[in-house]
Amino acid sequence: HKALHHVVLVLVGIAVVALVGVRIWYVNATAYRPKVELYGTGDEVAMGGSFLGQRLEAEGDYSITIQDAERMSFNEYVERYGVDGGAYKPSSDAMVHDGGLDGEDVVVVDMAVTNHGGEDGYIAALNWRLVAQDRPAATYLGNFDLLRTSEPGLSVGYFAVAPGHTHVLHMPFCAQRYGPASAPSNEKHYTQADTGLFSLNITNYPVQKTVEFDVAP
Repeated sequence: HKALHHVVLVLVGIAVVALVGVRIWYVNATAYRPKVELYGTGDEVAMGGSFLGQRLEAEGDYSITIQDAERMSFNEYVERYGVDGGAYKPSSDAMVHDGGLDGEDVVVVDMAVTNHGGEDGYIAALNWRLVAQDRPAATYLGNFDLLRTSEPGLSVGYFAVAPGHTHVLHMPFCAQRYGPASAPSNEKHYTQADTGLFSLNITNYPVQKTVEFDVAP
């Protein structure tokens, strides 16, 4: 009887594992996968009812065209795009510039944002994630402290453009890494920006619209 009991337990265990495996397969097989559209530099990407992170974005009639991308330093960005004598003022002392403000830590993406009409919708720039294709683990986030030197009226990472108008945004992105083990837990370091092929999702759902472009050394 003990041997039979042991066999039953083994068979039940195998059945449970099999059921779990079937469930995982079913979930993966039926999981929603958005349609993917790829674009390049100079292509106008109409949001067309898709959105990046919040459905309200899709209620407008916006499009984004990436015109160019370039690696530069914080100081170069302020010198080129800063308005009204704006100076770079980091919002946190925990950010460390290993190469100083002259290190090439920034990827600047020039993009034309057009509102083709209507008062609804907006751009959720706070959700943009720039990815270096040769180093996909390095995610570049928008640096809104630096952006405010060129866009002093932008207080948060969301904005709208007047209907029927186009606004060219010089969007700075930076990659970060944590400090050494002895550093404060919130300390992060800006690292030298990559070059080569990058990608940026303009929307994620229900259609993922991705722009790929090169950043020269």
